[in-house]
Amino acid sequence: MLSFKVGSPELKRFEEMTPTGFATFHRIQPSVVTRALAKLEHGGFIERTTDRADTRVSRISITPQGTEISLYIEQLYIGDLLTAIEPVSDDDIPALRQSVETLNAIIERLDLLRLGRTRRAPGG
Repeated sequence: MLSFKVGSPELKRFEEMTPTGFATFHRIQPSVVTRALAKLEHGGFIERTTDRADTRVSRISITPQGTEISLYIEQLYIGDLLTAIEPVSDDDIPALRQSVETLNAIIERLDLLRLGRTRRAPGG
């Protein structure tokens, strides 16, 4: 689920994104993002505007209604997350934190590899 905290760097970044940038940031195929953004726009959760510098480019921004629902989703997510980690003892927290950091590093490397392959693919 995509949600952002008001005033967070993620929300600020989201407001400056193109649909392609949004897809890349969230590791989603651009074709999926196109359909999802159309539904979000229709629901009043985002707005699309034409870039002033390049009219071929559209930018997306979250609406007040989108911010409100995003915060609601975030609260639900945090509640579920707290419930899920409740059985973790204080002694296990450092190991859990290290595991999460390791997984994030692996995902970042995989993304870099995927992007590198994507860039080389057209040349054959």
